[in-house]
Amino acid sequence: MLYSISYLEDCQHEFANLLTGRHITRRILPLSFKEYLVFNDIDPEKTFDTEKSVSITKKKFDEYMTRGGFPEIVLDGPNPEMSSQLFTDIISRDITSRVGIRNREALLDLADFLVRNVGGLLSFNKISRYFKSRSTPVSVPTLISYFEMMKEAYLFFDATILSDNIRDRKQYPRKIYCVDNSFLSASGTGTGQLLENAVAGEFMRRGYHLHYWRSTRGDLEVDFILDLGGKSHPVQVCSDMMNMATSEREYRALDRCMNELGSEEGIILTINEEDTIELSHGIVNLVPAWKFFMKDLPM
Repeated sequence: MLYSISYLEDCQHEFANLLTGRHITRRILPLSFKEYLVFNDIDPEKTFDTEKSVSITKKKFDEYMTRGGFPEIVLDGPNPEMSSQLFTDIISRDITSRVGIRNREALLDLADFLVRNVGGLLSFNKISRYFKSRSTPVSVPTLISYFEMMKEAYLFFDATILSDNIRDRKQYPRKIYCVDNSFLSASGTGTGQLLENAVAGEFMRRGYHLHYWRSTRGDLEVDFILDLGGKSHPVQVCSDMMNMATSEREYRALDRCMNELGSEEGIILTINEEDTIELSHGIVNLVPAWKFFMKDLPM
């Protein structure tokens, strides 16, 4: 039996009305590190069994840091062109076409700027001034609107300052993160940013509300504050604790943060370093990020 196109369109519209509000939204994110291991035929439960299995897991984490967790890229190997195309497709199909944004170039420029500044403290006023300096002015409200659209498309997410004051969380700069490290690798991002972004993604995947801590003088910062088992745990991310100046800065920030929050334990997630350091106001555990990712953290 044949139906006219107009009849089919009327039916489609009617069914859409009937189904409004009758759906379940399921969030599907790129692979976690554990899932990445499974995709590589490695049993996550056996990663600590032997020195060889530990060595393989470390190597796979290095891969995960650069390849990210999109299944096709994981299976086919690093492909910057595919990553770049996927990045553009998300903007074009999930944002531009759905919302009908007229200034597509500004949206792409903002997305590119955010990828290159992952983990940095960013304010939309500063971003607006940056665009103006390039003779492509974009207003602050427009930038905020674009960013919210990209958050809804799960392309980016953010961490706000730790504060009970909602106005503070809105007014202070945000730390911006990207949903997958493959997008960062395609932009030539360094190891430190890759590690911090991977950590942020893992926390977001586990459902934590992301906040960073900043001292009242603004001279010290802690990347994340997690609520683990009802207690605040400051978490720093550092890819090079061998650098004396870097390690001293990280310890100083954690010590002051633990004192302010009343925390007895802090964490520094590293590439390979593992140690326990006693500071004035608590204990700091240096833990390789891959080991941390394998743990089931309390909520």
